[in-house]
Amino acid sequence: MNFVKNLIRKYFGRLHYSTGLVYNDTLARKTRIWQRFWRSLFKSRELYVDVEKRMQELVDICTKEGITNFRNDLFAPNDAIKQARKLSFFLEGPDCYFRSDSVKDPTCWGRMFINLFPFQLTIIYDVSEKSVIIDDEIVCEFVNQNKQSDILLSRKFRQMLRCLRDERVNYKFSEIVPIKTACGKKERLVDFQSGILRIKQKCNDPFSHGFKVRLELDDGKYIDDDGTEVTGIKYTAKEADLGITSDFSQTPELLQLFNSNKEIIDAKWPEIQQRLTWMHDDLMEFRQEQLEVLSNVFYMMVYNNDKIPRAEMESFLTKYEQNPTVQNIPELERLNLDGLYDRLKFYDVHPAFAFWYNFFDDIAVRNSVIKKISTNADLFDMSAGTALAYHPMPVEKLKEILESRWLRTKKGGGLFNDKVMNLFEEKLNAACNNAPVPETEIKVSSMSENLMTDPLMIGTPLVTENTTYLATAAMTAFTGS
Repeated sequence: MNFVKNLIRKYFGRLHYSTGLVYNDTLARKTRIWQRFWRSLFKSRELYVDVEKRMQELVDICTKEGITNFRNDLFAPNDAIKQARKLSFFLEGPDCYFRSDSVKDPTCWGRMFINLFPFQLTIIYDVSEKSVIIDDEIVCEFVNQNKQSDILLSRKFRQMLRCLRDERVNYKFSEIVPIKTACGKKERLVDFQSGILRIKQKCNDPFSHGFKVRLELDDGKYIDDDGTEVTGIKYTAKEADLGITSDFSQTPELLQLFNSNKEIIDAKWPEIQQRLTWMHDDLMEFRQEQLEVLSNVFYMMVYNNDKIPRAEMESFLTKYEQNPTVQNIPELERLNLDGLYDRLKFYDVHPAFAFWYNFFDDIAVRNSVIKKISTNADLFDMSAGTALAYHPMPVEKLKEILESRWLRTKKGGGLFNDKVMNLFEEKLNAACNNAPVPETEIKVSSMSENLMTDPLMIGTPLVTENTTYLATAAMTAFTGS
């Protein structure tokens, strides 16, 4: 059905344009020229595939969060929170503690994840499996709790237990165990020496949330009534039998377990620490890889900042961005950047030029399917310096050009009929205060094909906040001045 509609519109369609030809000049400058250029540039070159994907991630984040929140995620509001954020990266993973007023858990231990946008920590508790969100308001409290000496000792105990996981460990233990006999059950005091220590977690990941310890004892023995020694009795010792409390504090039973298996712990401790280090390294490497494609502040400094001077923009790309492809944009795309800044300069000359540009951009983007528009690319291709959008003139002269291309009839019909042109002239006169259309000597250079055709950039911008202020803050962070 869409194919048929497009086919009919291609040959017989009427012009589509914004209602009443009403444009927000400030926002249109950003969306129709600046942001469209960057989106089209990254989409048009295979060289920029990863960059385009990464930029879209940033756009999605800012669309969801708003740029003010995005800025707060990038720049901590004060030094204490900034330091707490840094320290939280070293704590990310298992064996994190947080006693929350909002979420109750028997142990308050769990695994912590970090989300950058919005910046927040999420702890999934081992026992209740409830989660608690830690934002900037309480991140300092989280770090302080995990720096307390008793918490540090408890974390060490948990990691020592991880060393004993799935190992046969020594643990002298006696328990009254019901023994099945031919006549029923009888209770006997059974002595145990060793068993396999297990830690139950919520998935196969050794560092997932969940930390339920048990000891599968299997060498129990006792003396029967007739003096016979019975061996091979099995029993599963629970956490209470091992002296493991809800706060993982030091107990005689737990110390016995550790002291009796010191060799195993000493042998596996470096491995556990290495695996934790690898986990942190993997997380940091993933985040660093994203930054090496395109920095987080590119959105504020460049994409959402159409007021940035060219020299400042190029300095940011070459000195701050880590991706060589992005660093080379000022050189690789020099002619296209010339065209970009030509368009901005033209747009800023006079409100009438802004309206003139927006009208023809509106026509070009919304009506590219119409054959008479597509076959007159020299007039409507926004990447071409010959496009009507860059050559304001008296309306009567414009009508003559349109008539010469069969886009308008001498009687006021056609695509650019009197209804369209009368509204256009009315809005243009208002922009000129009923004075003649100003003349300009600014020449807008051509760009590479398809650099001004992204249809996403014709409507309401994704973010509409004060970009000058935010970009200044970002540049301050960049330059240090």
